Amino acid sequence: MKDIPVRVAFEATDGYGNPVEISGRIINKKGNEHLTFATEHEGKGSFTYRAGMEEDRVEVIWNEKKFRFDLPEAKEQGFVCSVDNLSSPDSLLVTVQKNSRTPGNVLGMGVLSGGKLYHFCMLTVTRNRPVRFRLDKQALPAGVAQAVWFDHSGSIIADRLMFIGQPDTLSVAVQSDKSSYQPYDSIRLDFEVKDAKGRPIQAPLSVSVRDGWQEVENRHSLLTDLLLMSDIKGYVHQPSWYFESDDLSHRRALDDLLMVQGWRRYDWERMAGRSPFELKYMPEQGIELHGKVVSMVRSKPRANVEVTAFLASPGDDPESKNQKFFDLFTTDSLGRFSFVSQIEGKWNLILAATEKGKKKDYRIVLDRVFAPSPRMYPLAEMQVRVAGEEEGSSLSVSEPADTLETEEDYKLLLKAYEDSLKRSGINEKIHHLDEVVIKARKRDKAHDVYQARTKSIAYYDVASEMDDIQDRDIYIGNDIHDLMMNMNPSFYPESAPSGREYLLYKGRLVLFVINYERTFHEEMDFNKYRNLSLESIKSVYISEDLGTMCRYADPMFTPMNIDKIYGCVVLIETLPEEEVSVKGAKGVRKTWLEGYSKVKEFYLPDYRILPREGDYRRTLYWNPELMPDKEGRATIQFYNNSRCRRPRVSVNVLDADGRIGVFEH
Repeated sequence: MKDIPVRVAFEATDGYGNPVEISGRIINKKGNEHLTFATEHEGKGSFTYRAGMEEDRVEVIWNEKKFRFDLPEAKEQGFVCSVDNLSSPDSLLVTVQKNSRTPGNVLGMGVLSGGKLYHFCMLTVTRNRPVRFRLDKQALPAGVAQAVWFDHSGSIIADRLMFIGQPDTLSVAVQSDKSSYQPYDSIRLDFEVKDAKGRPIQAPLSVSVRDGWQEVENRHSLLTDLLLMSDIKGYVHQPSWYFESDDLSHRRALDDLLMVQGWRRYDWERMAGRSPFELKYMPEQGIELHGKVVSMVRSKPRANVEVTAFLASPGDDPESKNQKFFDLFTTDSLGRFSFVSQIEGKWNLILAATEKGKKKDYRIVLDRVFAPSPRMYPLAEMQVRVAGEEEGSSLSVSEPADTLETEEDYKLLLKAYEDSLKRSGINEKIHHLDEVVIKARKRDKAHDVYQARTKSIAYYDVASEMDDIQDRDIYIGNDIHDLMMNMNPSFYPESAPSGREYLLYKGRLVLFVINYERTFHEEMDFNKYRNLSLESIKSVYISEDLGTMCRYADPMFTPMNIDKIYGCVVLIETLPEEEVSVKGAKGVRKTWLEGYSKVKEFYLPDYRILPREGDYRRTLYWNPELMPDKEGRATIQFYNNSRCRRPRVSVNVLDADGRIGVFEH
């Protein structure tokens, strides 16, 4: 706005989104300089500017080149609302001012944090001089707060994000039993958690111990994600830097970050009643399943149909194979139904539709089609930095810093290996193997199968694909051609003069191969795939590789002929006969229901006897809920992999009072 000084924050990036350091100045049309500015941290900075009646321009210098562009046009009337969060550690200085061309008005101001209103006041701004007052920071929780100014109709005039205070953190200490470790060595770590006054804290620890070689630098923690990044939009290179110190430079950089990349999580227009509030999703009560019953051909909703739901836990789960649930409900006027269950893991689900006690040939469609759109990542966010490597470092990428290289270490490894063999009952140092003569190399079918799979361009789990097709309200019956066309749009049918239908792929025939057995160009063998029931097909691979097609096509064709005839090979893998499910009767839908994920214990190998193969685990230990004792202490013990010497430890803790503790080493 003209004639009133305002604080302007800016960000400078290159064409790939990486922050760049620039300097610049604001000049008028005659080239006279009003002020200068420069970036302060990660391409961000700020300056105070007063717009006059003349149009000004910005001149920026980057890489010894000058760039000029016009400033946005300043408004003739309005209010300038600002918050000084840097001058005082205990209070916020709020300033509201209008220019001489703006009529006086009564404004409302609210200060929110986490969606909760902490301050509210009414401001009468009638004179052409600043209205200033202070707000106590102590009344606001640590984290991002939002100041909002609005008029009598609830319309927002201005808003501002600021970071309040420093969080009350916990102290986390970690002590290892050794300074460095041998391969497969036992590792013991002791933890101790205390508050700022040295009192022990009993709160669950999230612990991760990793092999630090070539590890991507960790830029986030519980502290940064809960208090800062949840209110930031876009990419932040090193969010943990803003919490390294509470000096003026760090607080100013944090203020610039929130001015440039702040994200308004809460819709003030809705909170002020200017836009209606619509509750889209109710609080979750369990695993909810919604669906509808429709007619077989025209998909017309069927009302007042009784739907029977039968849930049974998988038979291969010894802990819950006897658990079963049974329920009965009736569809509404739109043919819809729903039910809620409390299950863990993947359960078998059978739904049956009946009307007046008789089974009806209806289709049961479930609302399970959910595929979020892919997220586009800017190039700057995809760039990573290996932890511990500085610019100009002579460390070779091929030489891990944690790997044992010396001959002494190698002898220690051999000695430990001999000890482990003795513990297993093997005392001899030399073992003689019988001599053998290799006469021929046996063709390995498993290798052929692996090669065919790896050269495929698409893979489909048929059971899941059939469920997805049915949930899109598409009927395919038992026709494999319909299945292929619904899974992949490159397939389409074509009828021969004899009336027989063939499936084409990109204008050429499709070679169907069952269980990796060669398909001969004979009537019965070539069409054998059409006799398969869809329930018997486990998975489908699609390959355009000529070598794969030559391996499974009729040997009477040359590779040139195969390339002209076939567009792809469809590799069908079938289930064992005893695993083929029986197709549901009319009005019966056999499917599955995914429940809550089961809690799995992290795999920890026992290396009291050394393994025969190397262990290259990147994560050596992980526990999301390690509970200390009443003294705030906890101990873990596990085995090293075959190369790490100094593992990296990460600990995050959040207690009942919201205090956060972070340890990275």
